[in-house]
Amino acid sequence: MKVLGWVIVVVLGLLLGLLISLSLNGISGLGFRLSENSNIAEPISTNKYTPANKITPSPFPISTLTNSQDSNVNLPQPTAISPKIELGEKKATDVQDVLLLYDSANSTSFAINFCKIAEFYGLLCKKVDLRSNLLSNSLLYDPSGSYFRLVGVDAPAILQHPSLLEDEEITTLKDAVDGGGVNLLVGKVDGTADTDTTFLGELTDGAILGVATLKSSQHDWIVSGAVPELTREFTGQIIKSASPKSLGGSALLVNKSSVTPVISTQDSAGATLPVFVRWKKEAGAIYIDSGQSAESLDQLSLPDVYYDPARFSQIIPLMMTIRATMGNEVWHSDRHFANLTIDNPTLEEPFINLSYISLLREMLVHNYHTSIAYIPANWEETQSEVVSLFLNYPDMFSLVQKGNNADGYEFYKYQVSSNDENPEYPARPLPDQEWDIKEGLARMGLLKNRTELPFERIMIFPDGISPAQTLQLLKEQDYLASVNEQDVPLGSTRPADWDYGMYPAILNYKSFPLLVRQFLGVDSFANPDIQQSVFDLFLNKPALYYSSADEEGVFADGVGGFNSIADRINLLPGVEWQSLGTILKNLYLEKTNDDGSVDIRMFTRTLILENKTRVEQTYHITKQEDLNAPISSLTVNGQPFSFDLQNNQLALDMKIPAKASVQIQIHYLQP
Repeated sequence: MKVLGWVIVVVLGLLLGLLISLSLNGISGLGFRLSENSNIAEPISTNKYTPANKITPSPFPISTLTNSQDSNVNLPQPTAISPKIELGEKKATDVQDVLLLYDSANSTSFAINFCKIAEFYGLLCKKVDLRSNLLSNSLLYDPSGSYFRLVGVDAPAILQHPSLLEDEEITTLKDAVDGGGVNLLVGKVDGTADTDTTFLGELTDGAILGVATLKSSQHDWIVSGAVPELTREFTGQIIKSASPKSLGGSALLVNKSSVTPVISTQDSAGATLPVFVRWKKEAGAIYIDSGQSAESLDQLSLPDVYYDPARFSQIIPLMMTIRATMGNEVWHSDRHFANLTIDNPTLEEPFINLSYISLLREMLVHNYHTSIAYIPANWEETQSEVVSLFLNYPDMFSLVQKGNNADGYEFYKYQVSSNDENPEYPARPLPDQEWDIKEGLARMGLLKNRTELPFERIMIFPDGISPAQTLQLLKEQDYLASVNEQDVPLGSTRPADWDYGMYPAILNYKSFPLLVRQFLGVDSFANPDIQQSVFDLFLNKPALYYSSADEEGVFADGVGGFNSIADRINLLPGVEWQSLGTILKNLYLEKTNDDGSVDIRMFTRTLILENKTRVEQTYHITKQEDLNAPISSLTVNGQPFSFDLQNNQLALDMKIPAKASVQIQIHYLQP
C-alpha cells in the first residue's frame, strides 16, 4: 500500500507539472488579438518560445510518426459509412469509342494522332478505310448499336482530288450529325490545290466558304470566349509564342453568322482569321481544323508539341474536341488545384521580406493559399504568434518539409569524381541522405508535438532534386510526393515515353510521385505570366508556384507581389487554392466506362475518393507500383481491403454508396 501511495503521489505531481507547463507555454496560451478593422489576428508581442519550452532533439531519427501525426487539417475527412466497404464487380469489356475515316493508301499524321490522342484520353479508336468501304450509316454505329459520338475525317487523305467521299456519303454524314447527334471533326484541312474544299461547304450548308493559305509574321493564338465547354482553361486566352519563325498553315473563310471561331490568328495585314471552328447543329456539331499539321506522335513526344506555344494549333484542336465531345468517358478530373509555396522561412514575424500577418491579409482578399517549405533544422526558431496564425487560418497556411539542414545541395550525388560538373557540391552518400530524411521527419514531428502545427509528408529538395534511389527512401517512409522545379532525378534520363509528363504526377522513377512547380521571381509582379499554368490545368495538372522571401523572390517589392498572378488564376474556371497535402490526396483521374462503372487512376499513396452521385457506384482503382517498396497492406477508411498486384499495377474494385467518400491508403513495409 505504501508503494501504491507513492505511485499516486508521483503521478499527481507529473499531471500538476504538465498543467502548469501548458498554462504557461501551451498552445491555448498563444497570444493574438483581432484588428479593429478586420478579422485578421495580429500579434500582441514578439516573444519567442523560451528555452524552458524547447525540446531537445533525439540523438536518433524518429521514424515512427503515425499518419494522424502528420495529417493536414485542410483535408476533408472520409465519410464514416461502414466498417467495411464492399468489393465491386470486375469491369465489363469496353467497346470502341471513336471512329476514324481514313485512306489506307495515304497515311497522314492526323490519322495517327487522332487515335493516339484518343488513347491518351483512355478511349478505343476504330478505323474505317474509305478506299475499300463505301460509307454507310451502319459503319457509323459502335458495337453497341449506337452512333459513335465522335467521328474523325482525315482531310489530307480523303479530300484530295478526286475526293473519296461521294455525294451520298456526304449526305450520310450530314444526317448522322443532324439527327444522330454525331460530332464530326475534319482535320487537317489545307488550302492547297490538291484539296477538295467544296466538301466543307456541302457539309455545312455553305457556312464554310473556303480555305486560304495563311501568311503571317504573328505568333499569337486567340482563343474564343464563346465556347468554354470546348476551350475550358484556354477560354479567352491569347497564347503567345516567342518563336522567330513566320507562321504558316491555312485559315478558314467562314460565314460568321453561323460559325463559331474557336482558335484564330492574324494574317500579315492584321486581319483575324479562324483556324479552328465549330458549326453547331441541333443534335451534333461539325468541327473543322485547318491549323498547322503536327508531326506524327509515333515519332514525336506529345509534350514537345503540346507545351510549345508556336505549335498551339497543331494538336490542341484535336484535344479540345475529344475532351468536349466524349465528356466523362475520357480521363479527367472535376477538381482543378493551385498552390503557392514559399521556401525556407522560419516561423518568425517578420522573416526577411515576408510578414505573415500582412501576407494573410493579401491571401484573404485575393483568395489563395500559401504552403511554407520549412527547413526542419529550424524547428526551434518559432514564434507563438505565427503558430497562432497557422492554427487559426488552416485554409490559408500549411506546412511541408524542405530537406533537413539546408547545408548546400543536401541530396546531391552519392559519389563524385574529381572532374564533376559541380565541384562545389560534395558527395552525399545514400546512407547520409537516408539519415537526413529520417532526422528531418523527426524534427518536423518535434515541431508538431510542441506547437500542434500539422504538416504533410511532402519533400521539397533544397537546391535540386535527388538521385532516383533517394525517392525510394521517401516512398518507404510514407511520403506522399516530392515537388520540385525539376522533373528528372539527378543522374537519370528523361524517358522516351510519348506521353511522359502529361499526367498530374510523374511515376516513372521508383513509382514515387514527382510534381513540377514554377519559380516566380521579383519580375513576376510587373509581368505576370500564367500561360504555363493554363496548359497544366487543361491537363488536370495542378498549377504550382514557388518563391522565396528574399530579394530574389516575388515579395521583394512588397507583400502584394503575388496578387496579380492569383487574380488571373482565379479567373480560370473552377480553380481552387489548397495546401499541397490536400492537392496530393485528391489527385486522381477518372473516366466512366460503358457498363456505368468508373475507372480511377491514383497517383499517391493516399487518396480521398468521393461518390458525388445519388446512387451507389462501382469504382475500379489502379496505381502504378514497381514493388521496390513492398506493400504491407491497403486500407479503406482504416479497414484492410483486398487488392491485386500484377504487371506493376495495383488494382482494387469497390462499391461506394451515394454521397459518400472513402480514404484509401497504401502502407509500405518498413525496411
